[in-house]
Amino acid sequence: MAADIDFFALEQDQQAGDEIALGNTPSAGLRGFAVARGDGYGDQTAGQLSPAKRLTSRAYHSATLLLDGRVLVAGGATQDGKLIQDLELWSRRTNLVEKLQSRLDRGRRNHTARLLANGSVDLRGGLGAGGAALGDNEAIGAAPDALASDALRVEESIPQSGATGVAVDSIVAVRFAKPVQVTTVNQTSVSLKSADQEVKARVVAAEAGMLAFVSPEAPLSPGTAYTLTLDGVSDGINPLASTEITFNTNAEKAPQQAASAQPTAGGGPQREKEEILPRCRRLRG
Repeated sequence: MAADIDFFALEQDQQAGDEIALGNTPSAGLRGFAVARGDGYGDQTAGQLSPAKRLTSRAYHSATLLLDGRVLVAGGATQDGKLIQDLELWSRRTNLVEKLQSRLDRGRRNHTARLLANGSVDLRGGLGAGGAALGDNEAIGAAPDALASDALRVEESIPQSGATGVAVDSIVAVRFAKPVQVTTVNQTSVSLKSADQEVKARVVAAEAGMLAFVSPEAPLSPGTAYTLTLDGVSDGINPLASTEITFNTNAEKAPQQAASAQPTAGGGPQREKEEILPRCRRLRG
């Protein structure tokens, strides 16, 4: 991995394992990945990606995939070396960029970022002003749980179990309490079914095993009950107890332009207006 580019895996049409590099400084080691810049994507190959024109141009930052498929971009530096404290959320699904009102307590670059069980993102270490090494951490999002647990379980899902009126083009995803072994997240251990048939879908783990995404090959059927089953997922030592998440889709069919940014019910683009990182509360370690 090039030192000046941050890579991250995405759901949707990247389910096959593709990666996108989000950064500012070009690198000879990209090997065909596209680079997101402040003025849009600089396409390094024949592949086409929609421009995310409102992303701040930065390098040496972190990019963390969240449960709803958006990416939290944090920290880093401008081309002239100025540290960036702004936080941005970017969605490949709608190509929308949201600059959060909250900012980092202090700028940092070359740091690590880790998605936590409660959905917050922990930024740790890196370099601060003048290149000084930082030994602290800053958490973006919800406050940590009062009691940490080593139990392997599903912490949150989209849709939530029991949800109704779910958009037929909704994201289907789960976040675990601890990282799972990514090789155990597959079409055998994770399935989506209605009463009549199993849904053909791509299944992939992301964020070092903290997330799993299920992307149906076609929109789900309207007015239908579905069950997402996880059975066979493990952290390499302990298995995840067999888990079922049930939901019902909206009675209406998907709009002709399902990829548009217009809100739809039950977890599709509507979630762009929701705050997955509530109040972006900052917690210093």
